[in-house]
Formats: sequence, structure tokens, C-alpha cells
Amino acid sequence: MQQRFDAYASDLGGVDRLSYAQRSLLEHCLFLQYWLNQQEQALATGSGEFDSGKYTQALNSLSGLIAKLGLHRIAREISLADVMASKSGTN
Repeated sequence: MQQRFDAYASDLGGVDRLSYAQRSLLEHCLFLQYWLNQQEQALATGSGEFDSGKYTQALNSLSGLIAKLGLHRIAREISLADVMASKSGTN
């Protein structure tokens, strides 16, 4: 979950640029994705009950949250010091 959070936050310009509301929406995105993945696995393996209505509602909710957060990557501003640190491995 942390890796997914970090990946989303990076796409949105970095966690330090996110508001509390954006971080909250992002956390909800992650849990909806987790739940959807569980439902998909249950459907694929035949283990457990699959409710297509709940699945569709969750998928639509996830889509709405992602639309609010944005679908496109946002460039982060970096300094020359950041670039040099990443090249030297001290980042």
C-alpha cells in the first residue's frame, strides 16, 4: 500500500505538494483498489461471492476519485542540488 501511495503521490507532484484532502482521497483510492482486486480474485478463482452491483459501484467510485485527483502526471520542481545528489547516490 505504501508503494502505491508513493507512486500516486509522485504522479501528483510529490506528497509534499498534496493537501490533506488530496491525501485522504488518495488513501480511499488505495482501499477501493484493494477491495476491487479482492473481488476480482474471488471471481477468477470461484472462491467467495461476487456482487457485480457492489463491484460496479466501487469501480465508479474509484474512477470518480481518480478524476478528482487527476489522471496526468504533474512535474515536480527540482533543484540542481537534487539532481547532483541523485547522481552521486546520496539521495
